[in-house]
Amino acid sequence: MFKIFPSLLALILAPTLPAFASTTDKGGVSVEKEAPALQDLTIAELEARMAKGDLRAQAELGARYGRGDGVPSDVPKAIALLKDAAAKNEPDAMHWLATAYTNGVGVEKSATQAALLYEQAALKGHRESQYTLGVMISTGQAGFAADWKAAIPYFRRSAEQKLPMAEFMMGYAYQQGYGVETNPETAASWYRRALSRGPHINAQFNLARMIGQNLVKALPGDPDPVRDLTEADILATANGGK
Repeated sequence: MFKIFPSLLALILAPTLPAFASTTDKGGVSVEKEAPALQDLTIAELEARMAKGDLRAQAELGARYGRGDGVPSDVPKAIALLKDAAAKNEPDAMHWLATAYTNGVGVEKSATQAALLYEQAALKGHRESQYTLGVMISTGQAGFAADWKAAIPYFRRSAEQKLPMAEFMMGYAYQQGYGVETNPETAASWYRRALSRGPHINAQFNLARMIGQNLVKALPGDPDPVRDLTEADILATANGGK
């Protein structure tokens, strides 16, 4: 079976996003949002929408205050806005509040409370929460028994919503046989999907290596097993690899 560097695996399974991290951009890949995109609205526009009962605007506003994005950072206000919206079942608010509990920002650090909020958001189709919950389950965090088979449905649902991190994890699962039967072709397909959305160093690394080991045939546009594997090695090292 293909073996991946432990240091690269640690990079792949980075468990959490920073508190209040934007869900509109992952790894340099823009996320499709309906127009007008909330991330493009001013604070005043978000406040106007919130005044009309727009919970998504409220969640975005809470995250902006948490990050200090366009306004002075005000974590207590961010938490209050997010808790209120999360209590009204707004998934973005649940997700951002979960990141606060994960990191202990503005609230007492609690992996259990974070997992509960991620799960609630995931059930409402929130793709970043689905991915994060999959990581928590596959790695045995927050009291979960490490179980890739239980994690796969969360990764799959997130990947089906075109989140590159989740598409990569599906590829990795099929490559390693974690929670699913080993299938190099299916693994390669998921890696290609992740790469189709923009640069993804881990997907490039694994796909190039699979091609170099003759586990799959190269298709037009695939990474070169000599040139790109070397580049991926260097970048992985720069990000903490050995």
